[in-house]
Amino acid sequence: MVLGAYRMIERGRQFIVGDKAYPMPLTLDQIGSYAQHFTPPLPFTDFARVVMAMDDEYRNGE
Repeated sequence: MVLGAYRMIERGRQFIVGDKAYPMPLTLDQIGSYAQHFTPPLPFTDFARVVMAMDDEYRNGE
């Protein structure tokens, strides 16, 4: 369920565009917006930590 939530949240990701497009980190506002419309599968603080950790892995290419 967290992976599905992450995929939904990242659809609104912004990019820095130059020679190449670089993904910007997700923000708590983006995660909070998801939580306002859907019930997170974890308490919000834990959910936000997991989503941000997943985002860090994605942006660092891990």
